[in-house]
Amino acid sequence: MTSALLALALLQQVDSAAVAQIADRLLGPRAGLAGAAIVVWQGDRELLLKAYGTDARGRPLDPDSTLFRTASVAKLFIATAAMQLHAARTVDLDRDIAGYIPDLALPARGWPRVTLRQLLSHTAGVEDSFVGTIELAGGNSTSLATFFRRNVPALGVPPGEQVNYSNLGAALGAYVIERAAQVPFDDYVRAHIFTPLGMTQSTYTEPLPAVLRPRVAGDPALMKYRMIPYPAGSLVTTVRDMGRFVAAQLNGGALGTARILDSASTVAMQARVWSAHPAMPGVALGFFESDLAGERFLFHTGSRGHRSALVLVPRRVLGFYVVLDASEGTAPGIMEELTQELLGASWQTAIDSAAARQSPKEYAGRYRLNAGPVRSFEKLGKLAMGDIVVSHGAHGLRMHRKGPIHLASSGRDLFRTTDGMYVAFHRTADGRIDRMHVSGRLIDGVSLDRVSFLESSALHLGLLGGSFVLAVVLSGGRLVRGLWRRVRNRTHVVSSTWPRRVTRGATALYAVAPLPVLVVGLTASDPTVVELTPAVNGVRGMVMVAALFALGGALAIVLGLGGSRPYRVHDGIFAAVAVVTTVLLAYWRVLPLLG
Repeated sequence: MTSALLALALLQQVDSAAVAQIADRLLGPRAGLAGAAIVVWQGDRELLLKAYGTDARGRPLDPDSTLFRTASVAKLFIATAAMQLHAARTVDLDRDIAGYIPDLALPARGWPRVTLRQLLSHTAGVEDSFVGTIELAGGNSTSLATFFRRNVPALGVPPGEQVNYSNLGAALGAYVIERAAQVPFDDYVRAHIFTPLGMTQSTYTEPLPAVLRPRVAGDPALMKYRMIPYPAGSLVTTVRDMGRFVAAQLNGGALGTARILDSASTVAMQARVWSAHPAMPGVALGFFESDLAGERFLFHTGSRGHRSALVLVPRRVLGFYVVLDASEGTAPGIMEELTQELLGASWQTAIDSAAARQSPKEYAGRYRLNAGPVRSFEKLGKLAMGDIVVSHGAHGLRMHRKGPIHLASSGRDLFRTTDGMYVAFHRTADGRIDRMHVSGRLIDGVSLDRVSFLESSALHLGLLGGSFVLAVVLSGGRLVRGLWRRVRNRTHVVSSTWPRRVTRGATALYAVAPLPVLVVGLTASDPTVVELTPAVNGVRGMVMVAALFALGGALAIVLGLGGSRPYRVHDGIFAAVAVVTTVLLAYWRVLPLLG
């Protein structure tokens, strides 16, 4: 630690007893929290190292020996490794990555210039995916080379324009490191980060060696699976080990006599890389930015079985790592409350109602999250998430997401919320608002595109839901009528032309298409992507056949090939339902019709 940082840390020295009291109060027994562990450092002092609760076998958690999944906090080790290689001139953060990984032939796949700096800051625009990124843990793990040669990711948005969290983008950065260092990524991190810092209980290996498995906190069933590609979230470690990493990040890359980064590289890693607005938090290399009462801090969170957060406050030379064995809904509140208590401030701020009323209505509209799948059928997940609506009226500007949130103007195209969030709007060259960016608190920065009413999730969900109900009613009605005639020994002679058969067949297929997923959901205990993928593929197969039937039948009806007039209206309803469903599923990439 430099003399300037040491002097500042001494001026703002945190009382270890006060830190322990805060941790005891927030991490002790409470509903939804089975266990927790925390380590706090300031400068070169370890202020607190403590665990709370018990594991699944009823044993007390131990900060020295209990293993936790860091989940996405593991991405910080990718960034650290990249900074090491950059300092050694082995890689250039601003060089096109295609030169480091020629085996993926990125230019031939239409990739523009993408840099390692963009990958590490989630600004490369790499489209994320979930299907195929979890596998059963038996046998050898899929290597980075094997994974990326089979699954070259796509770019969902142009690089450098916005922040969109991407597991695949971060893992692709790890593959660049692996190729440049000419050693497997996990071996590189073990030799150049874990070993120098004395992180002897840390490993990326999955499945975990048998001797380590009983030491993992939480549900043992989670060890059935592993994440691929592994660098983005597979690190298992102890809280003490993570404390050593926190200390090195606080002290210019050094822990005692050990050093993993030089001071300049540490500063560069923690410096801002991109922000949607100069006055709002952005992203660094591996870290997200936030602030509390005007004080900048860096963080990364993780969620995979365990919920974790690593927070650095550079000006105070203060940092902590906390991991929770807690329910999804409980964890964020605990981690944010802990951050506020340790920094001695609150995100809750008064809002100037006059400023809110002055907000122009040009920002009002519907906005959809860009992160995650964009060009694959997994985009359908955003339909269930819904859009964020920004409205303008007598109340001023509001953002609606699980209730209205007031927005107060804080500069041109920049707004603040009462709970510490920043919202910035992006303008096109001709001055139109086309995008919204949100950051702050312990929430990863996100970008959202503005969408029209005709593209809105609410409209599409209503149309798809209505079409599905009509498909079930129409197909079910025909089935019931047919069975009733058989029971009554009645015949019903109808000219059975092929347009009638294919449109009704399409409608019937759309009606039964969700059944494979429903069966897995009802029969499997807590199904994951591994169990759901075959069912989803079955659904897509039925939907593709239905789409061909629907388009062919509808075209025949338009050309007057649908039979005699008494049946044309009825058949038209079948065709309309099938075509509307086909168009919507193509928009959401369930059908590969839009490229």
